[in-house]
Amino acid sequence: DPDLSFAVFFLAPDKTIYGRYGTRSDFYKAEREVSLEGLKVAMATALKWHQERDKFKSLLSAKKGPETKYKTLADFPSSQGGRGRRGRGGFGGGRCTHCHDLRTAEQFSYRQAGEPMPENVLFSWPMPDAAGLRLDPKKRATVASIWEKSPAEKAGFKAGDEIVSFEGQPILSIADVQWVLHNAGVEDDLTAEVMRDGQIVKVDMHLDADWRRYANISWRTTTDVLRRNLLGGIEYRDVEPDERKELGIAHNVVALKASRGASRSSGAIRRDDVIVAVDGKKKYMSEGDLIAYYAQEKKRGDEITFTVIRDGKREQVKTAVSY
Repeated sequence: DPDLSFAVFFLAPDKTIYGRYGTRSDFYKAEREVSLEGLKVAMATALKWHQERDKFKSLLSAKKGPETKYKTLADFPSSQGGRGRRGRGGFGGGRCTHCHDLRTAEQFSYRQAGEPMPENVLFSWPMPDAAGLRLDPKKRATVASIWEKSPAEKAGFKAGDEIVSFEGQPILSIADVQWVLHNAGVEDDLTAEVMRDGQIVKVDMHLDADWRRYANISWRTTTDVLRRNLLGGIEYRDVEPDERKELGIAHNVVALKASRGASRSSGAIRRDDVIVAVDGKKKYMSEGDLIAYYAQEKKRGDEITFTVIRDGKREQVKTAVSY
């Protein structure tokens, strides 16, 4: 997975998955969610479950996940049989499938089929932050803090809670929590059991339809591939409050500024253009939302009309979806 820098599976000889360890939420702070202390706790927990496997085995079955449409990376239509493998004198060494291309192959299989990209494919492996949970990387899935007005706060999670079970699955790490969230529905109700003050407490959490989009995916390598293919390689950032005020843009509407990858003098969207409407829609959008609009609402050849602020003036520009 190119969006990770370190990952571990804890596996039994019979292929039972005890759990996962290793996650990431930032390009430059790759080690923020991993630690030797957290890995040690996860390893000790996995060993304990292995010693008591008859007790835990039935609870671990969901960690394998549902059946997938394609069995291997080479089966994806978008993988095109893998990349050319360099041999003597050039690319004469046959084809080679790269495991780290899996997520991108899955995403673009929907584009090739002309189908909308599902939320759990576009916003895959959501951090617990998407539900309002910040977990301590040095402990076993332990809540460090909670976002105000988030699903986690409304559910009753508290700082210090250790998540021991989530949707019936034993939990040993942040990555285990991500696994449950990754397999949750577009809108869903999840149940956790937490250790609080020495007692097990049940917590029921509701996730609304947009819950995955609360997580930032702009830093991901897989997002950069989507950006190149769908947005023409242009990177967008949300306009800061002071600049919004200066441009007369409300805080709760779209205001995306074209930055890296945009030309200063040519193209439908140019460097420093500020998008204030997409096909007439002014609803707030992050860059991830804009990518989702392309991936879920538009097909190759469709046209998109942007209202932009360019050199202090508002104007409409049109561009065609090329992929």
